[in-house]
Amino acid sequence: MKSFKKITTGFVIQDYVILPNGTSVCQGQEFIAGDQVDYENRFGDDVTGQVDTTKEVYCPFDMVQPKRVPYNPVKEAYENGNCPDCGYEIDDNVQNGDCCPNCKHVFWDDEVDSSVTG
Repeated sequence: MKSFKKITTGFVIQDYVILPNGTSVCQGQEFIAGDQVDYENRFGDDVTGQVDTTKEVYCPFDMVQPKRVPYNPVKEAYENGNCPDCGYEIDDNVQNGDCCPNCKHVFWDDEVDSSVTG
């Protein structure tokens, strides 16, 4: 046998955010390889007992992360992402308790856990 396929069974844990329009978007994922490993030849036949796994060079599971959508729940709490007092566009990195640089309005979203955002 000159080649084979290694099939590793595992799990994927995905983290989602819910956008203001209700759409759920995946922001990241974690791949967890399980203990179940099978080997097949190029025809799909089981060759598990024929592969010398002691000579197998480690190959990492290079899984691709999804493209993250810019989402800040504090900014999203304000209509069109603007300060309600002066209309200034709120910075994408705003955190609970930050002030508007234009009028000093304090930005706050009760649904945000401040220990997470800053």
